[in-house]
Amino acid sequence: MTPRRLLLNAFVCPSPGHVKPGLWPYDLPGNELADFDDLDLWVRLAATLERGRFDGLFIGDVLGLYAPYRGSWDIYVSDGNRFPMLDSLTLASALATTTTDLGLIFTASVIQDHPYTLARRIATLDHFTGGRVGWNIVTSSTENAHRNYGADGITPHDERYVWAREHVQVVLKLLEGSWDPGAVRRDRAGRVFADPERVHTVDHVGERYAVQGPLIVHPSPQRAPVLFQAGSSPAGTDFAAEFAEGALVLNSLDAAAGTVGVLREKALSAGRKASDVAVFAALTPVLASTSDEARAKRERFDELLNSEALAAEVGGNVGIDLSALEPDDPIDYSNAQGGIGKILAEAAKHPDGVVTKRQYLRAITGDTTLVGTPEEVADVLARWQEAGGDGVNFMNYLIPGTYDDVVDHLVPVLQERGIVQREYAPGTLRDKLFGEGPHLAERHPGSRYRNAPR
Repeated sequence: MTPRRLLLNAFVCPSPGHVKPGLWPYDLPGNELADFDDLDLWVRLAATLERGRFDGLFIGDVLGLYAPYRGSWDIYVSDGNRFPMLDSLTLASALATTTTDLGLIFTASVIQDHPYTLARRIATLDHFTGGRVGWNIVTSSTENAHRNYGADGITPHDERYVWAREHVQVVLKLLEGSWDPGAVRRDRAGRVFADPERVHTVDHVGERYAVQGPLIVHPSPQRAPVLFQAGSSPAGTDFAAEFAEGALVLNSLDAAAGTVGVLREKALSAGRKASDVAVFAALTPVLASTSDEARAKRERFDELLNSEALAAEVGGNVGIDLSALEPDDPIDYSNAQGGIGKILAEAAKHPDGVVTKRQYLRAITGDTTLVGTPEEVADVLARWQEAGGDGVNFMNYLIPGTYDDVVDHLVPVLQERGIVQREYAPGTLRDKLFGEGPHLAERHPGSRYRNAPR
């Protein structure tokens, strides 16, 4: 399942601050972050992305506050840093009727919805969009999120992936195994909507879930959504190699290129093709007509960023209060519960495996930012594609400004070079991305539930 071109998603969070916190108050061209709760902003952004023939709108989400900074959550609340955070699936649903081709990729954690509830919501939205739904599978790495859903604390990192495996299996059993092909008849004359012989229970009994089924929603155009996953730890890449069709790598391009090889090898070990997992780099573009102008633009943005909020976010994501460390103090990441792949990638650069606060912050803020003219940035993306990369999730400094620049200036250069699409292909999101039909590939473990013995 190899993409024929470079795939493009816009990676956003419906919040005042995401990867580059603290810019929402400033009167900058293209800065409407303060209006994150105005649906019109997202409708206009989606229209811009479709004009640029983007493949998807990738909507991130979190379910609670990150780890305390200076002993409290005040910095997240006052700075609007991933707080407030609107629900990603609701936003995807709201955009279903305003878009025609754009993939709508929502984020849902295994801790927030029972698999039956999530399967029903997915199937409904896939019907309403004509098959344009993707699911970014996450396990929630913050203690506050787990406590918000009734836990006494955070489930340990690797155990969360065991949980995720069963959760995804149940969702796929319901979506793929409840209704046989041809079960839906819609026979008005015979007064038969569906053939009872072709609708089945799934009878799942596992460590966390017991689900009888069948799913109450009939099969949607894709049945299963396109499956994405963003973990780059060993447990995360194991999970991605088994289940993901798209893997998001939140590291530098050099580190991401290494992850491509890891995922390819693990996909083969899981019984899939090496190319069955499309690898997306997460990058923030800063564009201008000259290199100097682009660098000045980036410097201006970085001057306005809230450095304290950034330190809170990147430490909070791994469960560490960085306020207690001096710039050159080493980070103890032995008990980190999230963001492990990023730390390990930075640690691999140093013989002793030690990562200081200064090094970690520099890696977070610099390694994934592309600064230059459209032609210079296109050169970098071409090299990423040559290194085996399949796509890019473009992050942002500003919404909608970052994406206005990409669509108006970068996309035409990429199209001229034949790197990205000029027009949308017909069909579902899976058809458009991979060109191998609307359903999970036969090599995917979810496909085995379609015609399972009864």
